Parts: sequence; structure tokens; C-alpha cells
Amino acid sequence: MAYRVTVDLSGIESIQALAALREQLPAIAARTVEDAAERVATYGKEHLSGVPFTSRTGGHVIQKRTGRGAASVESQYPYGSPFKSRVFASAMTRYANNPEEWNYLAVLEYGRGEIRPKYTPSMIAGQPSRARLTIPGGPHQLVNGENNFRGISGRYSFARSIPPMSGKYWFEAAVERAKPEIKEQIDAEIKSVLTRYGL
Repeated sequence: MAYRVTVDLSGIESIQALAALREQLPAIAARTVEDAAERVATYGKEHLSGVPFTSRTGGHVIQKRTGRGAASVESQYPYGSPFKSRVFASAMTRYANNPEEWNYLAVLEYGRGEIRPKYTPSMIAGQPSRARLTIPGGPHQLVNGENNFRGISGRYSFARSIPPMSGKYWFEAAVERAKPEIKEQIDAEIKSVLTRYGL
């Protein structure tokens, strides 16, 4: 002898709410991913435009000059799938008489080591003690008034070397700034679904 026991859970509101939440989670996640990228891009542009921010290396202000750095910050959604997005930025600069190019947004983020002249006429002539870098002043200059470099837009200065610079982590700070807002958004969307079922 055997008995079959069937439990009908369809009428239980909490089960209905969980089913509805499961059905709507992909759309909630996709909206969150898109919004997160836009928020990070917005904050990144602000950090490159003179808005004060705090990162792992302290408080910083990056003065906006041409706006080229902030203008290069973009978000892309979707990025391969509805659950992926990306934020990217690049602004290249070159020192006069030197072939290397620098992404100064990456330098502002991570910092860099000392820069020594390698391609100036004095170095090529075998006189390294007289070598100088010719450095164009301008937006987000890679030095801070040291070694005779003034960092004035549109002018030039000469230096034997450029000392190392620590990173400001402007992009990481934008991500950290957006995190609590994204969490609040997700919580609000989930709560909205559950509230419709009295939970």
C-alpha cells in the first residue's frame, strides 16, 4: 500500500514572490550593469575635471585644462553580453625629442618611475651629463614643478630628469564612489518586487 502526498505551493505568496523575483532578476541585473558603467564614467570625468576626490593615496584634485582626458572617458554597454559593461579612457602624450608615448590617464592612475633623457641631442652626442629633457607643459603634466619644470600650459622647460610620481587612482576612486549607489539601486529593485507580494 502506498500514499502519494502532493503539496501545492502556488498559492503561497512568498513562493510567488520568489518566482517573480527569479523571473525579473536578469532584467534587474542588466539595468544595474548598464547604470554602474554610466555612474563610474560620470565620476571618472568629474575626477579629471577638478572635482576633489579621495583614493588610497589620499585626497587629490586634478585640474582640468583642455578637457581632453575627461572627454576620453567612455562607457560601453553591452560588452559581449547584457551582464557585462566596461569603462575605458586613454589620452596619449609625447615629450619633445623623445619617441615614447605616455598615456597620462594611466600615469595619473598608477603613477610612474623616474624618467631619464635618452634621446636628446646631448645624449646622442655622447654627453649624458648635459642631457636635458624638453617637456611640453599642458594638461595633467607628469611632474609637479620640480627640477626647473614649471608645468605651464603652452610653455617649455628643461630638466635633467623627472622624478617618480605616485598614482592618484582617480579611476579606482570613481568605482568605489559608485559602489554604494549601485548596491542601493539593486536593493530597491528587489524590495519593489517583494513589496508587491506583501513581503
